[in-house]
Amino acid sequence: MDSREMSDRAARPLDEAIASFLGYLSVECGVAQNTVLSYERDLRAFARFLERRMTPLERVTDESVLEHLVERRNLRSGRRLSPASSARALSAIKMFLRFLWTEGQLTRDIPAHLETPRAPTRLPEVMAEDEVTALLDAPRTELEQARQRGLSERHCAILERDVAILQVFYATGARVSEVANLKLDDLHTDLGYIRCLGKGNRERIVPVGEETVRAVERYLASARQRLLDARQSPYLFASSRGLKLTREAIWRLVKKYARRAGIIRRVSPHTLRHSFATHLLERGADLRAIQEMLGHASITTTQRYTHVTPTRLKRIHLKFHPRA
Repeated sequence: MDSREMSDRAARPLDEAIASFLGYLSVECGVAQNTVLSYERDLRAFARFLERRMTPLERVTDESVLEHLVERRNLRSGRRLSPASSARALSAIKMFLRFLWTEGQLTRDIPAHLETPRAPTRLPEVMAEDEVTALLDAPRTELEQARQRGLSERHCAILERDVAILQVFYATGARVSEVANLKLDDLHTDLGYIRCLGKGNRERIVPVGEETVRAVERYLASARQRLLDARQSPYLFASSRGLKLTREAIWRLVKKYARRAGIIRRVSPHTLRHSFATHLLERGADLRAIQEMLGHASITTTQRYTHVTPTRLKRIHLKFHPRA
């Protein structure tokens, strides 16, 4: 029997063990699909490492796990692991090996000897208030120009939609998936709030100001129906083809208007979420209230924004506006 055949034989029970573990996470633990996919990638990489060394599961040691992680950290390709990804990969491997131990497929509790490193805390990226203003104004300026040039009603409808999307992002601190999934039933503009459905189907009520209410109501007055044409949809924001607007499309439009506003650094929907929280905190909002509006399960997550001080915001502003 050659080494290739030996490797193939070793791979089969390893593949079966990984499949069994992933099924356990999905079905019995209810773990989110994105997390399951991330764990699967990490475990497949670990399996390839063991196969190259012809190491069966029963001979896995804590040293071999750490050797694998060091190897992935030192890759010269673009797939090298960041510190945060290393911590996630180690967590996936530990859970997998603990699962095999409890199932009787391993005779030793290897994870008991492995310590997960703490990933470094990264401060949220935030925008200065004048950057946010420029971003929100970008589609409004285009809309005025489009009307002056006599462009089509459909083109103007898209711009009215984009004005409303950016306003909703900054007014609610919503995630991109939450904005994409907003439905007409979630709007309560007469009472001045929007209902968001976040992670784990947690519902939260976020108050919005008059400017956001006006932007949404102008979009609803005629622009939305022009985009839908004869279609019906429960979703608030429609694409140019009359379909539900996707997360990817929303990402692209935020980046597009950031460029047109002259913002030279990377801006994403999550940057607006961070800016929403930071600016509220600067104005004296209660940290618990911000936690509720963001839908954070833990106050610790929200406390990151206390480290984004006015001094740091000023440095951000000067970095991107050196002549100010």
